Amino acid sequence: MYKILITYSLFLFPFLLFGQEPEKLIKETDELAAENLDAGFMPTDTIAADSIPVDSLKLKTKKPTIEDPIVYNAEDSIVVSFDGQKVYLYKNARVTYQQIELTAYYIELDLETKQIYAEGIADSTGTIVEKPVFKQGSEEYESETMRYNFETEKAFITKVVTEQGEGRILSDRTKKIGKETFITEKAKYTTCDADHPHFYMHLTKAKVISNKKIVTGPAYMVLEDFPIYFPILPFGYFPNSPTYSSGILVPMYGEEQNRGFFLRDGGYYWAAGEYFDLAVRGEIYSKGSWGVQTHTNYRKRYKFGGGFDFRYNMNVYGESGLDTYKRTPQYAVTWNHSQDPKANPSRTFSASVNLSSSGYDKQNSYEGMTGGNNYLNTQKSSSISYTQKFENTPFNMSVNLRHSQNSVDTTISLSLPEMTFSMAKVYPFRKKVRSGPVKFYEKLGFNYTGNLRNSISNVKEYDLLNKKFPDDWKNGIKHNIPLAFPGFNLAKYINVSPSIGYD
Repeated sequence: MYKILITYSLFLFPFLLFGQEPEKLIKETDELAAENLDAGFMPTDTIAADSIPVDSLKLKTKKPTIEDPIVYNAEDSIVVSFDGQKVYLYKNARVTYQQIELTAYYIELDLETKQIYAEGIADSTGTIVEKPVFKQGSEEYESETMRYNFETEKAFITKVVTEQGEGRILSDRTKKIGKETFITEKAKYTTCDADHPHFYMHLTKAKVISNKKIVTGPAYMVLEDFPIYFPILPFGYFPNSPTYSSGILVPMYGEEQNRGFFLRDGGYYWAAGEYFDLAVRGEIYSKGSWGVQTHTNYRKRYKFGGGFDFRYNMNVYGESGLDTYKRTPQYAVTWNHSQDPKANPSRTFSASVNLSSSGYDKQNSYEGMTGGNNYLNTQKSSSISYTQKFENTPFNMSVNLRHSQNSVDTTISLSLPEMTFSMAKVYPFRKKVRSGPVKFYEKLGFNYTGNLRNSISNVKEYDLLNKKFPDDWKNGIKHNIPLAFPGFNLAKYINVSPSIGYD
């Protein structure tokens, strides 16, 4: 037994000896390295050093999602989860973060997922009250429920109503994919203020960019919950920018006693540029009447500005085939033009035109129409004026075109044109360079005024085009040349200024 133990020990001893050697070597090497580093010695690396220098810029740290405090309060109660990651707010709950403010009956705040959920509550009648109201900057909208993510700024909203320009969008399901961008399906775009709009444009799908535009897929009109599939719009573009932009003008819906149900003021607006725009509108009635309108505004800064409007209506009354059936075409033209006084002091042009068929205002005026109370006025008038001052001369010229009409007796009067040419007083015998007192004959002076007029008065509107020129028109030229002679005193208190006039 003793021999066996000795033999076993001799067999294991070399392995134990060599097994301890690496530890010793490693330890000595570590101690050496430490000593060399302390002494400022750096052993030469057999591998070539990297030629690319180490970037001296520090690595950017990730910006925290929640940058500012989240402030919340509620009227009834505030419940916080055990881990402090969820907060439940009840009754008149409010959460504010930076420019975002959310109020609702119930709000659930999850700090771990950075999400917030809000909803209203049904009252005794089943009506949802204290609905979520979301505010961000100038944007504000009310919904039935809302889920919002602080990190991505995305949201999912149900039963939301948003104000977009002059209209509203009512949507059952909406996704907020950006700060001012929304995606919606089966939405209603309307200018009606009722909670359940009487008319609206049904948008199968749409992308809304607040204060910029609304781009839609297929859309059609709905009147009193009755869809009108023809004409259907394959796509739509509705501007809702506070500044001018081109796009479709949504028609308004209503009913008239004489012309029936209507779609009115629908069309297209073209923001052509800085100097002018153009709007083309139309209207159609269930009893056959229709109308079109074009309107443009133009303006050049420090030069001139104005607006032009043309309307044409075909009104249909009665039933086709009966004696009471009639079709009456009507038209109206308005034009206003003014010139900046500093644009050209020697030449001016202005216009104020208000011309229409006699029955236009009575048959086509309605509440909300520009100049809708014109049917109360029986007189209309127009004037277009041009004046020219010839520089460094005594001559002036003016040309006027005038119009007046009476809608009661359907008479019209025209002056086309009225022209005046005048010369300021001149002294033909006066020297340009005067020396000494004014001579007697140098006080002799004269001026000139010439008037040309071509007019027709109190002619029936329907008979105007039958009048022949010059047989039925009054026209003529009038000259006025006053001569002023030198004045003199008669006796002591009487001053005599003789003159001769020629007409």
